[in-house]
Amino acid sequence: MKYCLYARKSSEQDERQALSIESQIKEMVEMAMRDGLTVSEIKQESHSAKDSGQRPIFNELIADVTNGKYDGIIAWDTALDTN
Repeated sequence: MKYCLYARKSSEQDERQALSIESQIKEMVEMAMRDGLTVSEIKQESHSAKDSGQRPIFNELIADVTNGKYDGIIAWDTALDTN
């Protein structure tokens, strides 16, 4: 199975979201390696999601999954971030 790793940080939530994009990627790559998952690509964006549909990289990723380029997405759960 092929996975795409997706990391994002809202420019509007810097004070609420503790992990940087680089930290998210590092944590998720380590998790994928530990669990034996194949990461085919890493996509990232820093974009507000205040308005629906305003994440172009994420929208592209969903289309890639729909078209079979990837079998799944690995994403960071911002609820895990702590201040």
